[in-house]
Amino acid sequence: MRAASQAFPSLADLPAQQEELAEAGGTAVLSLPPIGPAVDGRPDAAAVLRSCNDELIDAVGSGDSFVSAMMVLPLPDVEQSLAELGRIGSRPAVSGVMVYATPTRRPLDDPSYEPVWAAAADLGLPLFLHPEADPLPQIDGWRLSDSLAPPVSTSLQAARMMLSGTLDRVPQLTLIIPHLGGVLPYLAQRLVDLSGSGDGEHDVLHYLRHRVYLDTCSYHEPALRCALDTVGSARLLLGSDYPFRGPVARCVDDITRADLAAEDHHAILRANASILFASSRGPSMAGH
Repeated sequence: MRAASQAFPSLADLPAQQEELAEAGGTAVLSLPPIGPAVDGRPDAAAVLRSCNDELIDAVGSGDSFVSAMMVLPLPDVEQSLAELGRIGSRPAVSGVMVYATPTRRPLDDPSYEPVWAAAADLGLPLFLHPEADPLPQIDGWRLSDSLAPPVSTSLQAARMMLSGTLDRVPQLTLIIPHLGGVLPYLAQRLVDLSGSGDGEHDVLHYLRHRVYLDTCSYHEPALRCALDTVGSARLLLGSDYPFRGPVARCVDDITRADLAAEDHHAILRANASILFASSRGPSMAGH
């Protein structure tokens, strides 16, 4: 996290973030960037993440720009994760759980995690599957670890949760997949044809349309069209990937300038997030 903050000082500058949000005309659900390298192997990892969560909650209370936050969990420690959900999961400032997807650790469909997913679902907290900083094999140049690996990693973990039956065993659980769902909308029919329903009750298309939200952080209108045609505008949330992909206004402009129906603009820019994260708080985007 320190390296990310050094490269992107605005990550640690809450007033600057609030000013950008105000200029863009929106509010946000606050979350952390990838945290694995900062806590992996540390005996005090759970304590460090508790401190991170407390800072997120404090940030939500610092003004009107941050309407809620996505807490983080000390996975793979299931007991500590359940304890953290019990400690703060029901607080009004918490509206989701940020879970980090990586190909180098225990997959998110591992049965040992299901009590954690069930506890989050009982609290009404969706899981945001955020890519971790671990590189995929053979992705070691040209910044492919930043450009290609993240959407592939989250797509893989989401597909595993669908095809393993995890979403069937935890029927109230909702997933949020960033970057327009990674490769899943584009490859959905291939997954249906070749993977079927796996060990789940339904195929990937069903889960994408009924159990999943996609954030819009892509900035490529053909990809946006593919996602819209696959899941519909009611399943899209405004995503910024701030500050890694540019200023907050970029993600708003990306949608407002797209050739969409007025009701689709409204759904993506505000209505969907307001419903998902609790209408009384009315957020407009999900992201850092």
